[in-house]
Amino acid sequence: MGLQQSSLCGTNGNSYPHFYLCNYLPGSVGRDTFSNSLLKFKKGEHPDQEGWIDCTLEQSADLPIGQDTIILRALHHDEAAINPRKPVALDLLGKALAARFKCRYLPGLLYKIRPVEEIKKLTRDQRVTALQDVYRFSPPSPIQSSPNSLLTNHHSPLTPSLPHSQSSRHSLLTTDYSLFSPYLVLDDIVTTGSTLNAIFDAILREYRKAASLLTTDHSLVTDHPSLSPSPLIALSLAKADYDSSFNLFHNLQGRNYRLDPGQSGWLLAEEEEVYPSVYSLPTLTSWIRTDSFPRPSPP
Repeated sequence: MGLQQSSLCGTNGNSYPHFYLCNYLPGSVGRDTFSNSLLKFKKGEHPDQEGWIDCTLEQSADLPIGQDTIILRALHHDEAAINPRKPVALDLLGKALAARFKCRYLPGLLYKIRPVEEIKKLTRDQRVTALQDVYRFSPPSPIQSSPNSLLTNHHSPLTPSLPHSQSSRHSLLTTDYSLFSPYLVLDDIVTTGSTLNAIFDAILREYRKAASLLTTDHSLVTDHPSLSPSPLIALSLAKADYDSSFNLFHNLQGRNYRLDPGQSGWLLAEEEEVYPSVYSLPTLTSWIRTDSFPRPSPP
């Protein structure tokens, strides 16, 4: 089973591609094998954590992820910012993807001005209201552009973005236009898309500020005539759907793990398969459980 694709309709009429592995069946209408395993992934349980990461690495091979891509993740409702000392399952997935595609995982670029209430029981409109203007995005500094700071948090979650003065123009120039890099935003389960849209809005707000500031210098426009909004892509493990038929007739297949409908747990491949170069099953498992992913070289 390859990646499924849909689109997210943004609050300003924008549309963003959304890729996902399978459907998630809400608890109100029952549970299936994949949905149960997803909940275990969110809790960091083994081997569900390894299985979902393995399948995502395998199925995402054709995603438009280049070495200039920056990977972010959605924050949990009670998070104002990431905690580098306590990585969650999505952090491990983000770092695995960054290692695979030799790009950068910089979740510290996103923060919220405050935690929000748990949104899973809210309606679509209530979710939009709860998340409105809560997310903030801070473009990468030269230090963060280095692969040696994959989990650096650039701003305190309560510190507002700096005004775009002459010094901020210099900051933009020294980031090699990282603000204009493609962004891949991770989430585990997408229901209405409100969280991802709030994140995309935060990124685009900073883009508009930067683009406005850059265009005041005609030499920059001449040197970079193709400046345009960064490609924004969403990747989740599942998309909430009340139709369980899709999950009943497909399996989740990675290089080393497989989960079949009705199966009680993940199966290991009969013969160990290896990712190109270093992605053997023991290596991947060790990286996930010890949070020791290799760091990519600068793009």
